[in-house]
Amino acid sequence: ENVPATDTVVVATNDYDKTQHYFRNIKNVKDTYTRYYDRYYKDWDYGVFACAYISPDERKEGGGWPAFDAIDTLNVCGAPIAYAAKRVSKEDFAGFQALNNGNPALALQYFQNYLKSFPQNGEVWKGQGDAQLALNKPEEALESYSRALALRSDNVLATLQQSLALLRLNRYQDVVNSMDEFLLQTKNQYYAYYLKSVGLFNLNRIEEAIKTAEEGLSYNRKFGAFYDLASQGYQRLGNENAAQYFQDLKQQNISK
Repeated sequence: ENVPATDTVVVATNDYDKTQHYFRNIKNVKDTYTRYYDRYYKDWDYGVFACAYISPDERKEGGGWPAFDAIDTLNVCGAPIAYAAKRVSKEDFAGFQALNNGNPALALQYFQNYLKSFPQNGEVWKGQGDAQLALNKPEEALESYSRALALRSDNVLATLQQSLALLRLNRYQDVVNSMDEFLLQTKNQYYAYYLKSVGLFNLNRIEEAIKTAEEGLSYNRKFGAFYDLASQGYQRLGNENAAQYFQDLKQQNISK
């Protein structure tokens, strides 16, 4: 009710039905749905987020629940089950927009400015790492991903991107070690098998690289790099028939 009639306030939520009902008679409030993990990629002024629609890991102590931008919290028996947030800056959103539009240099400027004032946002640290990696700055990207993981250790995308940065730095054993640890917890993430396989291949552990690529195929048969890794591995071992088999298999599965 305190918003001027000429202004529109955008409220993002992961509990759209309840929020839509609550704001149904307030004409200058626009509510929009967002998954909790994607909220900083969307344009909004305020947010209303419920714990029922996010993973238990997100709700762990130190995991970012409620997030640093919370302005009010709903508690039951002392535990926060929902919170309202006020967006502290839109440079995070502008950075992600620039990154999605293929302008990592501009994205990096936005992310750096944002993080000077709000270093508690792990998603922006991860976004900054992506921009740095796109600008061929893997050392700087590695530091950004480390900052993101320090804020939330179960950030899957930051973990995978961190290993991609390690690959760019030729730190192949570190990649293998990181992905081994990751896969103990998350076995169905095909890209982790890809990163591990590339690391093993570059360590000249060819049979292990092939086995890892084949494991990855069981989770995503459309990812062409697995066929290439297996084919190149068998070529390295002198098995041309097996190498050709994986190239033929790639044509069959990718072209479908």
